Amino acid sequence: MNNFDKKVIFFDVDGTLVNSKTMKVEPSTIEILKELNQREDIDLYISSGRTYAGLFEIENILKYFTGFNLANGSQIIVNNDTIYLDPIDSTIINKLLDELDEKNVSYVLLENDYCYKRYTNEELAKVFDNVVRIDHKRINNHQNLKLDKIIEAWILDEHPLINELIKKYPDLTFYKWGNYGCDLVKKDASKGKGIKKIIELLGYDYYKTYAIGDADNDVPMLESVYYPIAMGQGNDNVKKVAKYITKPVDEDGLAYAIKKWIL
Repeated sequence: MNNFDKKVIFFDVDGTLVNSKTMKVEPSTIEILKELNQREDIDLYISSGRTYAGLFEIENILKYFTGFNLANGSQIIVNNDTIYLDPIDSTIINKLLDELDEKNVSYVLLENDYCYKRYTNEELAKVFDNVVRIDHKRINNHQNLKLDKIIEAWILDEHPLINELIKKYPDLTFYKWGNYGCDLVKKDASKGKGIKKIIELLGYDYYKTYAIGDADNDVPMLESVYYPIAMGQGNDNVKKVAKYITKPVDEDGLAYAIKKWIL
């Protein structure tokens, strides 16, 4: 079947496919993904701030997806092939890391299938080692590292510091997490840009595109499809750009949205 004739759905992970309170996939979500996977006229994509190696929590459902729009649009994988990588400029990230090392800030640097981790305390290590379970190296600073393959970084610090960095580094894009930390990608990288690239490369019809998300970095994703859907527990920024608002994730909101507005 021609891709132009298919519906294509892009799913956020945390708060959409995964219940952020339990860090598990709801049974109703698994059932609806199975149903969608059997349809020849629908393709499914994960659209996440995570890299592919960071999707270990949902390994049991990855088989239902045609492709992956990851690292906020900086890594695209379709049918097991990496078709697009957009690393951060090494000169810019080296300048930023000079400042983070001097201020003793924790961070994680992510390549396609490898990462570097700098932690200022072991409590952070316990938390984020569970989030990123890929081949890695613990570092004290970024000196002597070749950083031309970094597609995303995580800054592990309070938002006041991140707000300062946003002003100082206009050539980078920062996606703040709830109350702490952020994703860092190259300027203008976003889930939305990744979706546009997928539509362009694979020939989908924009008027048959759907996206479901709940957080700030989902806003560009929802703005890049014809049918944007916000999760019920999502923040106000996401709900403002959504055509539809479904129930919260822990009330089977994902399955409800698919049955009501897509099927």
